[in-house]
Amino acid sequence: MTRVGFTHVLRKYVDIAAQTCPTLGGKHVTPHVLRHTCGDDDLASTGELRKVSLWLGHADMQTTEILSPRGSHGQAGGAGSGDAPSPASGALHRPG
Repeated sequence: MTRVGFTHVLRKYVDIAAQTCPTLGGKHVTPHVLRHTCGDDDLASTGELRKVSLWLGHADMQTTEILSPRGSHGQAGGAGSGDAPSPASGALHRPG
């Protein structure tokens, strides 16, 4: 399947899903967004930055760190604070 073909199929199913979840209709869902959502979910559940970096095909783990909510550029609480927000408040927490 080509990239364009996958984008077409994804759009088709987003449109179908939006019929039962209207807020989905206003979202910009692309293969790239789906890729990063999967990476973010995997990082949140495993906490293994290296694994996610390899899975996403990033040549440098710093790329994954920057793009992730846990990265120093996107971290809640300020860059380099080391404290992630709690799940209840929408923030991240450091595993273990």
